[in-house]
Amino acid sequence: MTAHNTAALQRPAGSSHFRQDTAPVTFVVDGVTKSYGPVAALKAVTLSLRPGEVHALLGQNGSGKSSMVKIISGTTPPTAGRVSANGEAIKRGDVRASRGAGIVTVFQELSILPSLTVAENILLGNYPTSMLGTIRRGELHKRAAAVLERFNIVLPLSAPCRTLSLSELQLVEIARALSTSPKLLILDEATSSLDKPDADNLLRISREIAGAGRSVLFVSHRMDEVFAVADTISVLTDGTLVASGAASETTRSILLEQLAGKSLQPLQRLAAAVTTATREVVLDATVPGLGAGAKALGVSVRAGEIVGFAGLQGHGQKEAMRILAGIGHTRGVRISVQGRRVSHPSTHNLVRRGVSYVPEDRGTEGLLLGHSVRTNATLSSLHRLKRWGFLSAASERSSTAEIINMLSVRARSQNVAVDTLSGGNQQKVLIGRALMVRPIVILLDDPTRGIDPGAKADIYETLRALAAQGIGVIFNSTELPEVVGLCDRVLVFHDNHVARELIGDQITEAAILTSMLGA
Repeated sequence: MTAHNTAALQRPAGSSHFRQDTAPVTFVVDGVTKSYGPVAALKAVTLSLRPGEVHALLGQNGSGKSSMVKIISGTTPPTAGRVSANGEAIKRGDVRASRGAGIVTVFQELSILPSLTVAENILLGNYPTSMLGTIRRGELHKRAAAVLERFNIVLPLSAPCRTLSLSELQLVEIARALSTSPKLLILDEATSSLDKPDADNLLRISREIAGAGRSVLFVSHRMDEVFAVADTISVLTDGTLVASGAASETTRSILLEQLAGKSLQPLQRLAAAVTTATREVVLDATVPGLGAGAKALGVSVRAGEIVGFAGLQGHGQKEAMRILAGIGHTRGVRISVQGRRVSHPSTHNLVRRGVSYVPEDRGTEGLLLGHSVRTNATLSSLHRLKRWGFLSAASERSSTAEIINMLSVRARSQNVAVDTLSGGNQQKVLIGRALMVRPIVILLDDPTRGIDPGAKADIYETLRALAAQGIGVIFNSTELPEVVGLCDRVLVFHDNHVARELIGDQITEAAILTSMLGA
């Protein structure tokens, strides 16, 4: 990969899935700059997106990827530059004009309407109607079913979307985009909440769309996916395009250095070198069967231990995590913290006893998106920030500054709305809030979903530092390398129970995968 090379690039001859004989570039991002006051999110970036090409866009959170996606999709106008289709400029900041040019985006933050069914969300805005203007329900289901069948997506068409998991909601969003037959499909971290079979299917779909002569802009932090699907890889750093070239001409180590701006410590070195087996049990829980016929589940974590949950989507690990956090139905659940039983294991009571929780979906379950970084950082610890019965603004500012410094949060000030930060920095604020309550145990549900390698490295180091301080850590992750690299012990879920417990050197990707699949 050659730095600053933005010329049109071709996949090497012999590729079975890249169309070499297609027409010239269909979509061009030409000299695009985007500024927010004195801060430049993008600086004169030029990209070419050709027919038959999957073009991967990588960069740390805050590097300008989100701004680029919003500008191409028409949701945000550039400060300078333009986006064109077949040489014709697309009206700036106009979603309808972008869609008219064939640009469809699957954003990382979902736009599903929870009260509507799967079928209604898939065809939202394109309902078949009768001469009287009423929706033809039979035809609606027929068309939605055809989309799912065409792309090998399995979803319950009649189910209200509020009843679906995050992974299923992501599939609904993807199906909606595919139903419009886009000329340019933008996938913004679209695989981050999918399990491996669905993620692999989306990669197949991306290649199929490219094979039909259309374009795909693939935004992801998962290196294996990028190298599996991309013809071209471009890297943004601090709003500048630093590299763009054929995927076959770069390596994982080169990309990591470009993305992080530093050599990352190999993840496998982060796991604790000393045993925690003799340390105090800080959390001990017994959970009734998670499904019909499932056995009771026992979970414990010792001081300074990192326990990982792993499993395919829908096999009980997320439900177990939420129960341990006091969310949902807790009848029959027994939880003890430092040997003392929590009589009513609600979220409030568990937090008061020192159990913090970082939910999977920061946008809907974690953060108050319209509020400031300071409000979000201190929300769970306001009782500690009072002076003479009143909230102390000075204590709020000091505590927030502590989080920003400890987790390297990139924010212009404590007063900016948290939703103006990149996804990785939003996640750091959420983790910081959990740490503000001075936890004995911290529960994290897929904490690195959809964030860049640099932010992931910061979070990994934070978790090991917490363990070194004697805090018990339980986290669920869909990324097996980080489970292998971080955990002292792993509970592998299959069919709503723990199929296997792995300790120390037993923790390998092969062992986890074998148990996840029930082999």
